[in-house]
Amino acid sequence: MPVDTVGRVLPVLARLGATPRPPVVDGASGTLEGEIPAASVHALRRRLTGLTRGEAALECAFAGYRPVHGPAPTRERTDHDPLDREAYLLRVGRHVAGHPPASWDE
Repeated sequence: MPVDTVGRVLPVLARLGATPRPPVVDGASGTLEGEIPAASVHALRRRLTGLTRGEAALECAFAGYRPVHGPAPTRERTDHDPLDREAYLLRVGRHVAGHPPASWDE
């Protein structure tokens, strides 16, 4: 990224929960390395173009698992309720017995 944009990027990284290392400067460009939660990578990617005049590149690699602090994360289900064990077993049982339901809503 351009060196003159590092000051705009660092506060954003802090708000996203990243832990950057000191920047490495090579002339007019620089490199920032560090760690950022996987859940924040998309937000950083969206903001980075505007913060660096479109002159930054983002490279990510999975660094490992970390314990979750606070409430467990949740996401909205996109399928039928797999936590309703009785309904799930009824649907699977009909399918296995050779009688697939007309739809998964049955």
